[in-house]
Amino acid sequence: MVQKVFTGIGQSMSLDSGYLRNLYIHRLTAAGHNIMRIELGDKTGNKRYAEYSNFTIADVTDNYRIQVTGYTGDAGDSFNGSCNKCNNGMPFSTYDRENDNAPDNLYYGHCAHWTKSGWWFNACQKTNLNGMYGNDNYDKGVTEQGIDYEI
Repeated sequence: MVQKVFTGIGQSMSLDSGYLRNLYIHRLTAAGHNIMRIELGDKTGNKRYAEYSNFTIADVTDNYRIQVTGYTGDAGDSFNGSCNKCNNGMPFSTYDRENDNAPDNLYYGHCAHWTKSGWWFNACQKTNLNGMYGNDNYDKGVTEQGIDYEI
């Protein structure tokens, strides 16, 4: 049985949906003045972090678009910059809601479908913290210039 919840805009979604989790993040960040800190570690004890002094998630009418600025840290800033894979300002995509900028070709196509995860994809990703972890799938888990392997 799949439980569903009504979103208030004429749609329902399963309770394990990335969209539903983003509803709660939106409510927590709507007032502004939020800090987002991401800490990463690997099996050998290497650790990195990325912290953003401004972090908000828009509501469902804007597909939970992410806005982050004010980077500090040593993991690298995958959200900002002038790259076609940077995530800042992107709406959230899931396997059934394609909001990315990737061309519909055989290799990338629909990023959330290809990576089996929801994320704020651009074309497709410079990072994907919701991606699959392991050693057998290139570029589906955590990726970043500062950490260029899967954890």
